[in-house]
Amino acid sequence: MLWLALHAFIAAVSGGEIIAFGTKATIVLAIVGAAVGNADTRRRREFGMLGNLGISKLAPPAMWAGTMVVLEISLRVSLYYAGESS
Repeated sequence: MLWLALHAFIAAVSGGEIIAFGTKATIVLAIVGAAVGNADTRRRREFGMLGNLGISKLAPPAMWAGTMVVLEISLRVSLYYAGESS
């Protein structure tokens, strides 16, 4: 949802000109996603449950960051094959 909301906001503000981000922006997006994922996991107090399952505290932020990167890569690939990106 965060990824979709961010892209919708940027597309609306830019008038639809910015659809995909550059490499540096993608890295920043992954870091922001990891931070939001970590804050969400803390807010829901899920670290105790995840610890009981043997999952480290680094796993949730890593999964959020990984999700952001996979979504950005899939967006770039789909734009490439649609002929909208150079």
